[in-house]
Amino acid sequence: MAELSVLLTRIGLTFALSFLFGLERQLRKKPVGFGPFALVATGAAVMTFVASELTNAVVVIGGIVTGVGFLGSGALLRYQDKVFGFTTAAAIWASAVFGVIMGAGFLLEGMIFYLMIAAIITIDAQFERMGLGRYAKVVNVTAKSVKALNEVHRLLPGKPIYRRSDFDTGSREYSVTFVVRGSKKDIQRLPAVLLKTRDVKRFSIE
Repeated sequence: MAELSVLLTRIGLTFALSFLFGLERQLRKKPVGFGPFALVATGAAVMTFVASELTNAVVVIGGIVTGVGFLGSGALLRYQDKVFGFTTAAAIWASAVFGVIMGAGFLLEGMIFYLMIAAIITIDAQFERMGLGRYAKVVNVTAKSVKALNEVHRLLPGKPIYRRSDFDTGSREYSVTFVVRGSKKDIQRLPAVLLKTRDVKRFSIE
């Protein structure tokens, strides 16, 4: 019963904190939301707790950290010689490390590490609001014609990346998703640019 209480305490804290962290990413419309962060951290905590009863705990922990590294790489988006999504990918890896620390019973150290992650993410968000650097946004556009979509592509800043396209046979509308990279000013101008484009029915920027 004592072991169950310890497990529930560690898992409960890990789940709650990783859920809050993932929720922040979800609200900011990042590629990975709260689900993967909570699952990765909680899963890592459970595996570490179980591994602590084994003789090869280090091997298990190493496998967790390495395996999650491959999962994090799925959040990366490559375009020409540039790669986007590093913060999200690194955050997924950090959530696994957080789970390992909590699962091993180092609750104080885990809390300190969690606060460090939160501070980094907060500073990164502040830099983004200040317009420092260039950022990638996902732009979904629905239009009545291919000509309108070509015009949107021409007006978008930089060199937009086509991610996917679709055609609704019922409404006879075309939908395209672009990845747009630009400065804060470029991103802020997107709604005005899209509203002025003829035959654009609706759009969203994430």
